[in-house]
Amino acid sequence: MKDKETAYDVWNALRDKVDAKHTNARVNLITELHRLKYSPRLVTFQDFCLNFDRTVRELRQTGYVMEALDERVQFLMTMPEEYEAITRPLLRIAPSQEMQYVSDH
Repeated sequence: MKDKETAYDVWNALRDKVDAKHTNARVNLITELHRLKYSPRLVTFQDFCLNFDRTVRELRQTGYVMEALDERVQFLMTMPEEYEAITRPLLRIAPSQEMQYVSDH
């Protein structure tokens, strides 16, 4: 920052640094979200939901826009195959349904 001559130059340099941090954090969180898999033998459903919600919240804090439908689909895709009889019908629920409904059922 010492080499910047004007406040505008300093502002732009700082903005670029913050943008780079957000981009890196966003990529890491998206990767984490896509790798999440619920394993009933390893973690309780409640703890898994808390972890999923935390990851989505942190991702949104980076400026990432995740629609409710995308969140619901991503959540249901983390469920194990033996839950498919439950998750498949939930994927067909109208997009207006809230995430709370999905995690409750």
